[in-house]
Amino acid sequence: MNTNKRIPVDKAVSNSIEDTIRLARKWVERFLKNHSVGLKGELGVGKTVFVRGMVAALGGDINEVRSPTFTLMNIYGTNPVFYHFDLFRLDNPYDLDGIGFFDFIESSGTKAVEWPDKIEEAMDAMDFIIEIRDNGKDPDSRVLNLLK
Repeated sequence: MNTNKRIPVDKAVSNSIEDTIRLARKWVERFLKNHSVGLKGELGVGKTVFVRGMVAALGGDINEVRSPTFTLMNIYGTNPVFYHFDLFRLDNPYDLDGIGFFDFIESSGTKAVEWPDKIEEAMDAMDFIIEIRDNGKDPDSRVLNLLK
């Protein structure tokens, strides 16, 4: 799904890692519990930092959160259970089938998916998209857009 067809729900500026974690906690409480959330943004922009805040909001250990770039998925013991995917190394919908992606996406629990925009079918499966980009004013500043 093209993110241009999604509806903006919220927008925020983060000036630090702590701001991003606080924002993630707020958005999880408002919108994202038990949903699939796609995280778009360049390398190093803060996608995994945002996931740390989501996991913390759901009662998980923020220190357990690591980018699943090589494992493809991490599961965190939160309430509800939290599935964290990284699709950076995948190229097509067959890869998604091979890891059981759609079974997890359709299950209960909260799902965060880094790089869903690499595969159109993954984007289509997301309830929300969070776009994170550099603010351009400060190297630590980010603009985050929440889209439904």
